[in-house]
Amino acid sequence: EVDPAVEHEDMGGNDGMDNLFNELAGAIPGIDEAMSFAEMLK
Repeated sequence: EVDPAVEHEDMGGNDGMDNLFNELAGAIPGIDEAMSFAEMLK
């Protein structure tokens, strides 16, 4: 499983919403999987 904080660093300088989502992913167990799934659907 990938640490959302590391994912954010790999993405580089994105907007504040991406940072917010990554902080939420770190705070709420399981939501990182949901976000990864959402990325796959894009």
